[in-house]
Amino acid sequence: MIKILKIFLVLNMLSVFFLNAQEPVKRLNRGFSAIVLNKNNEPIQNARISSGETTKTALTDNTGRFTLKLSDLTEDIRIEAEGYSTRIVSLSTIGSEIILEEEDDLYGEKSLVNIGYAEVKKGEVLGAVTQTNPGEYLSYDTPISISDLLVGRVGGMINANNIRGMGNALVIVDGIPRYDYFSAGKFNVEEIESLTVLKDVSAAALYGSQANNGVIIVKTKQGAPNTRKFKISGRYAFNAPIALPKYLNSADYMTLYNEARQNDGLTPLYSDAEIENFRSGNSYQYPDVDYYSSEYIKPASVSSKILSEFSGGAKGVTYYTDLGWIRNGNFIDFGEAKNMGNNRFNARGNLTFRVNNYIKNSVGANAVFNFNKSPRTDYFSAAKSLRPNFYSPFLPIDLMDMENQSIQDALNLTNHIIDGKYLLGGTAQTTTNPFATIYAGGYQEVVNRLFEFNDRIDIDLNGITEGLSFVGNFGFDFFNQFRQSIDDSYAVYVPTWSDDGKITSLAKYGEDKHTGDLNVGSSIYYRRLGFYGQFNYERTFNEKHSFNAILLAAANTYVDNAYNASSDENKFADYNSNLGLRLAYDYNKTYFINLSNALINSVRLPGGNRIALNPTIALGWMLSNMDYFKDINWLDYLKVKTSAGIINTDETIGGYYYYDELYGFYSAYSWNDGTSSTSVNVPLHGKNPNLGFEKRKEINLGFESMLANKTLSVDVNYFHMKYDHMIGRMTGSFPAYYSNFIPYGNNYGANRTNGLEWSVNYNKKLSDINFSIGTTGLFLQSKAISRDEFWANDYQYRAGRDVSAIFGLESMGLFQSVEEINAAPFHAFGETKPGDIRYKDQNDDGVVDSNDQIQIGKSTPSVVLGLNVNITYKNFTLFAMGNAQFGADSQISGSYYRMSGDDKYSVLALHRWTEQTRETAEYPRLTTKSATNNNQTSTFWMYKRNIFDLSRVQLTYEVPANFIPKVLDNGFSFFLSGTNLMTIGPRKDVRTLSFGNPYCRTFTLGVQASF
Repeated sequence: MIKILKIFLVLNMLSVFFLNAQEPVKRLNRGFSAIVLNKNNEPIQNARISSGETTKTALTDNTGRFTLKLSDLTEDIRIEAEGYSTRIVSLSTIGSEIILEEEDDLYGEKSLVNIGYAEVKKGEVLGAVTQTNPGEYLSYDTPISISDLLVGRVGGMINANNIRGMGNALVIVDGIPRYDYFSAGKFNVEEIESLTVLKDVSAAALYGSQANNGVIIVKTKQGAPNTRKFKISGRYAFNAPIALPKYLNSADYMTLYNEARQNDGLTPLYSDAEIENFRSGNSYQYPDVDYYSSEYIKPASVSSKILSEFSGGAKGVTYYTDLGWIRNGNFIDFGEAKNMGNNRFNARGNLTFRVNNYIKNSVGANAVFNFNKSPRTDYFSAAKSLRPNFYSPFLPIDLMDMENQSIQDALNLTNHIIDGKYLLGGTAQTTTNPFATIYAGGYQEVVNRLFEFNDRIDIDLNGITEGLSFVGNFGFDFFNQFRQSIDDSYAVYVPTWSDDGKITSLAKYGEDKHTGDLNVGSSIYYRRLGFYGQFNYERTFNEKHSFNAILLAAANTYVDNAYNASSDENKFADYNSNLGLRLAYDYNKTYFINLSNALINSVRLPGGNRIALNPTIALGWMLSNMDYFKDINWLDYLKVKTSAGIINTDETIGGYYYYDELYGFYSAYSWNDGTSSTSVNVPLHGKNPNLGFEKRKEINLGFESMLANKTLSVDVNYFHMKYDHMIGRMTGSFPAYYSNFIPYGNNYGANRTNGLEWSVNYNKKLSDINFSIGTTGLFLQSKAISRDEFWANDYQYRAGRDVSAIFGLESMGLFQSVEEINAAPFHAFGETKPGDIRYKDQNDDGVVDSNDQIQIGKSTPSVVLGLNVNITYKNFTLFAMGNAQFGADSQISGSYYRMSGDDKYSVLALHRWTEQTRETAEYPRLTTKSATNNNQTSTFWMYKRNIFDLSRVQLTYEVPANFIPKVLDNGFSFFLSGTNLMTIGPRKDVRTLSFGNPYCRTFTLGVQASF
């Protein structure tokens, strides 16, 4: 860590140096004035002019004029304006007028798209590629996570890391594969320059075996020459639970538990008098603990974020740095826990400098430190299981008989008198509980530390041949996590109560002990190394024939011990390497062809099967360049494109030696005498020397267009994908007695997926109102073509059905009587009584068992939609984002809904089956047994996951320039935003209810200032 901190110290010192190095010792403050015009000699208002590496900036007025005080009239100045190409000019070479060219949406400097190992102009992109640039909308939409940047803005996404339903995509950050970026909070969205999603095989092929699920490319911000920018932003948020679990009080729970026992033929556990005492008696003697009451849970937690960004540069050197702090509170409102929470600190630095005229070096580093301090207990886990009448967590001192010796001893010896009024309560059977642990059990803190480093070198080889260059990039990540804690012990007390509600004595369990020792353990880590080197060739002949070629070699390794932190020897390692070749040609920016191929090597497959070629081809035709389209006034741009290819992958195997006969250690093999056992090696799977790659084969057809003077843009892709040679146990090809000797093979599994994805955006300006609306979507159909399976009934086969098919039993409602049970097929899942779920006997064999499972739903949606609206009126901007999914199903699960045994009863138990509610009951009868019959996957618990979420709404006010100090002339704004504001759809009560930290509706106040 000392080396890491030294690197960051150097980066920050360099940033400070470049912030100040260009300041001259002597200030002359000479004034320079000019007019900024477009090619039609029309003035450009609000163009930003900056000079060198100083803070001097100016904005043009409505006549296009600006005045800038400069220390040296030979300095270069930078002119930026929305919709125009940026110019860097020397004052010694220009007159009183500066002409800006309109930005070319297809081939301008701002049209670069990161396609992996290269950046190309938008007009040259052939594959199914979508890029989003957060800098274009962070001024009016300030999402919290990287997921928010993708969902609803990129067509073809099911969620932030699932492209076209294929699963988790490969994530590339600044050219190197990274791990687990969507769950570990490794990014501030503000530090991202662009996010590019590579969806089809042609776009993703160069990443080899790892690209089978598509690729998400993240490029972090870099500085720009001849400008200096300093931005600081802050936000303060209130996170209010959308819903909290609701459980029955003690008296109602006890009443219904008696009913459950009676349903099972048992005698009641609680008398009527006991129940009445718990309903209206002394709440300490007869406890009724609501773990989700406002006494213990805050109505809202708070979170805050502060981020500062510095960027700039001069000729030959640019830099970007950011420093951030995020604080998240928690919902527990008592003891030390109410002040605990999560603190995340980050620092990123990117520095690019020219070594000479031929060599450019880019160095980047990122460090994230996360400290999550919490009690040594999972309060919410206990809250959903501890019954309300179980115990009283607090024993009031004012109800105690002070003459009793046990009470005197307790008060004299305890270290924990809560609020000066209570002792910690408990039971003889459970001497620890969440309340006592939070007050007296110490704390734990999980510490995460992440460090990432990149070093890229670009070498201009034009001296060898024009258009030739070399790029080398090396990067590594290191992450570790450990737990440190103060493990205090404590005593709890069990009272003896008198008839008049006094505590006459106390029984003590446990000891109060505070050692002060800091215990450290539970260490996990991962590390990843990545490298690639590539030769690039880019050349245009006769202004019509453009060639582009990439020859690359890439490799990366990954090691972690996260699945077995107790032993460094039991760690997981992953190795990937491939060669790549990309050949691209276009004629007059009208006809395009791209051949992207990768030669991959696998260390997971047997010798002889470890090398495979990923061949792809992409074609494009710019129809809008054809003569017969040029006269169509409303058509600005139209390109049709197609791609096809194969990606071979070993990524789904998940381990090594699946091709070999493998044995594992089994520690409890029993002898026939029933008393002795020994350790043995047992087979895990058989041998298959022919195990090979899985294959993703795909055809993509699409078009891109801009219409009506570029107010409407459309991007549509249709794809047909076959995924075959899937690896799995060959259980259908071997007798059952082979059991663990059955090998893995990849000749029997295949899926087919068809889909349509789109992105449509419309922009319009009406007087003082700017209006834009965008929609993205995905229509998806999948089918299991073949499986290694053998079933007794046709309806059990998975082949021919949706890939995400859910199989279960078909519910026919609830049994209403013993007679109905006797007349029905035998249910083989355990005892059934009136009020239990009745299932259909699909094969009419007189028995309901696993052979009666049919397809009852599917887990992947058929339609995914995103909608975003942005309206600007003068200095106000209103933004809204909505997302929807249709066609998927989910099962209701968990003891909150499926109550049995000694489960705590939720308020849904009031809708259980009884003789009196047989016509209206929504849930099965209560039972103190396991209720195996009722807990089967079935249509009884199924619901449609058709949902619309109003994800974000934000109102932003940009303070006019004449109301803010000159130092803030780059912008100053306030915003108010809300997230998760509304959910529409069936069983939204299930979707919005969490039994850990609550799902929240968040309201945020924020400010952004640019200097």
